[in-house]
Amino acid sequence: MDYLWHLVFVADDRVAQIGIDMLQTLYTNLDHKLLPQQRQINQEFLKKCFVPLAASHKQVVDILSAHMSDAPIKPTGFIDTLSDSEKTPLAEKMRCMHRVVQMLQRFLVESDHLFEGPRLRLPLAL
Repeated sequence: MDYLWHLVFVADDRVAQIGIDMLQTLYTNLDHKLLPQQRQINQEFLKKCFVPLAASHKQVVDILSAHMSDAPIKPTGFIDTLSDSEKTPLAEKMRCMHRVVQMLQRFLVESDHLFEGPRLRLPLAL
């Protein structure tokens, strides 16, 4: 399981998508024996998503704040001001954040579709 998480963050896009699909399947299609633990399993998944998301966000903010002056930066020109050695870590962290958000979105939509019972609120995906 840890290897799949690692794959999602470091592999190329095609392999990462396969890892995302596998993780989504593992966390949303639970065996009947695991259904009583569904809440804990969902919380574990969310924690495993938010830890790298928070770490990547902090690193992106650190990179951006290191280059911000008092004057506002135009988003289109900001990347051009970075050196190549700074662009690579920024791109990696942004890719990691994108993959985590994509995984969270797919998990929430799939969990919403699998929900059975009376609805007190509208579903996430219509």
